[in-house]
Amino acid sequence: MQLRFRSVLLALVAVAALGGSAAASASAHEFVSSKTGALTDPVTTPVEFQIGESLENVKCNNKTPPSGTGTVTELKRKTLIVAVTYPDCFWTGVPFKLRSFTAEWEVSAEGHMKLLKTFQLETPTWGPPCKWNVVPSAGEESTVAFSNSSPVKTVTAVRASKHMKEELASPGECGKANESTTWSETFTLGTEGGTLQWK
Repeated sequence: MQLRFRSVLLALVAVAALGGSAAASASAHEFVSSKTGALTDPVTTPVEFQIGESLENVKCNNKTPPSGTGTVTELKRKTLIVAVTYPDCFWTGVPFKLRSFTAEWEVSAEGHMKLLKTFQLETPTWGPPCKWNVVPSAGEESTVAFSNSSPVKTVTAVRASKHMKEELASPGECGKANESTTWSETFTLGTEGGTLQWK
């Protein structure tokens, strides 16, 4: 009787484990492309973040909107990597334009996005330029919400505002040594000459 009960219990545990595995697989997401090739990533303006001692607002405008590029190497991917260039961003506290900069992001189909490499923000001043390094930081992934276009062609991604770490890279009155900035943007992922879908 005890042996039979143990056998039934083990069988029930095995079934529960299989059910849990199936549920986990069902909840997993991925990007599905119709072909391999160039990844497109136009960014909707304005993109907004802060820099400087008083965390002045910066806006990237639509005169020359930010745009990203990447490569689709497989038809199904859990993550996509895009390098986005921001050419037309202005410090709103004073009429200064930031130098063009490029940031490399990893976008996960599970709904988060993180910075892969340090990039630099630089704004000219009356004296030496002010520079800040924006650095990858553990636990600083942004939450991203995805939606597919209708008909299916591209994936719109809305990145929630998230703190990012800044390190002062220049002397002078440019702010504190270490600060944090919030960063938010909306972008559209697509496969050049094909379709991209979030599932």
